[in-house]
Amino acid sequence: QLSQSPNARPSVHGNARETDQKDQYLRASELYSQHRLTGARKILDPLSASHPSADLFMLLADVARDQSDYAVAMKSLKTAAKLDPSREDAYLEFSELCSEHANDQLALDSAEVGLNNIPASYRLMVQKAAALDKLGRTGEAETVLREAAQKQTDNSVAMLSLGCVLAHEGRLKEAGEGQMGRA
Repeated sequence: QLSQSPNARPSVHGNARETDQKDQYLRASELYSQHRLTGARKILDPLSASHPSADLFMLLADVARDQSDYAVAMKSLKTAAKLDPSREDAYLEFSELCSEHANDQLALDSAEVGLNNIPASYRLMVQKAAALDKLGRTGEAETVLREAAQKQTDNSVAMLSLGCVLAHEGRLKEAGEGQMGRA
């Protein structure tokens, strides 16, 4: 019956293509987990060109980063964020990658772009504050961390980061006595 319907054939092929894409993605993910980066990359490069998705670009970014191909990693993270602006991990990884390579202003910019799309993100606020601190803007970092600490009950990362910022400001007594806990 499927062969008699002219509309059935493309649907069957479409489902087969989707299954093949998923299989390829899963195979690339498996290769990545085995640290077989070249094999994973051989699958991901053409797949990302023909069937882009945020998940695929996130995996490609991980593979490229592990291969020290930072240009591809950054481009992949930017593409993942464009494809799915609600992907907090795309902004975080992009910002972290920038920070690791001493581009603290771009790290800050990417955290801010992420916060524009996900304003309630605790992790992006902490990342933004880290970038501000590295840029020497400790007062702003302190403000952001105090705000982040109010966002969730488990605010230990924000509070630890705040202690570091206070120490950078020379406010060791406050940092050491736990005064920062009064966010």
